[in-house]
Amino acid sequence: MIGPNVRRLIAERAAAITCGRALKTGADPFCATLAEMAKPGQMGKDYQEAVSWVKAALAAARRAPGAEQWPTDEDMAGEVLRRLARVKKEATKQ
Repeated sequence: MIGPNVRRLIAERAAAITCGRALKTGADPFCATLAEMAKPGQMGKDYQEAVSWVKAALAAARRAPGAEQWPTDEDMAGEVLRRLARVKKEATKQ
């Protein structure tokens, strides 16, 4: 069973995939993202790509020194989300 932290990490990654592709078009970011989301089957593909990425990222993090502090994928995903929030907060200060 996937917990709330892993689900949120998957959602964050899926959004990054969709928005990243939309921004490459050079069009208005909001409209381009909506256009990407409206493509038939695209959201499912982005979600599956995000699930694969999160699984690989958590597996890699599990091998890192100190990873025993976060014994489950849910704990590890929670730590990744906390660090991501900190990076986003710092980026908006600049």
